[in-house]
Amino acid sequence: MTHIVKVFFTIVSVLVFISCNDGTTLKGEIVLKAYREGTQSQDVLYLSNNGEYEVHSSGAFFYDNRVKGKYKKSFDTLFLYNVSEKNRLLSDTMLVKKSVLYIIMNDSICQSYFKLIK
Repeated sequence: MTHIVKVFFTIVSVLVFISCNDGTTLKGEIVLKAYREGTQSQDVLYLSNNGEYEVHSSGAFFYDNRVKGKYKKSFDTLFLYNVSEKNRLLSDTMLVKKSVLYIIMNDSICQSYFKLIK
């Protein structure tokens, strides 16, 4: 019986440890974090200091998706290079102004749904 209890507490301890991270699988320090909230879904964009980004999307009916890639920043412009599939709410080129991300699509600058939180 004590063996079962030890196994149970080990599993619970591992799950608690895993759940304490910030929700990203990126290596390195998060230098920019942006958030979008819809009626039944939300997305969080993370940029790390090692040139990688991740978008974590979740929503209704247990939807959970991660899009990863590389990015380069030049002044106020972000260039995203997708490693996995493309996120529907972001473009390959974006501007960062104050607390808002702007997307550049078809030579037009449009406000994205993402707000900067870090």
